Amino acid sequence: MKKFSKSLYSQEAIKEAVKRYKKIADLQMAEKNKYYLVKIKPKKSEHNNFLEDEFGNYVLGLRKGAR
Repeated sequence: MKKFSKSLYSQEAIKEAVKRYKKIADLQMAEKNKYYLVKIKPKKSEHNNFLEDEFGNYVLGLRKGAR
């Protein structure tokens, strides 16, 4: 599960990333206190080792692009 601080990341950026990753993973987004949470389950087992990190990088890129 990836955890994103609400003070650093917009909900729109995370939703956009979830939308983009739907083809390669099952994703569930939730909110808890000061965080957005994204549960990521890769559709292919060979993606297990890196998909969460790549998703986090994608969200970070969207965040930087929003400036």
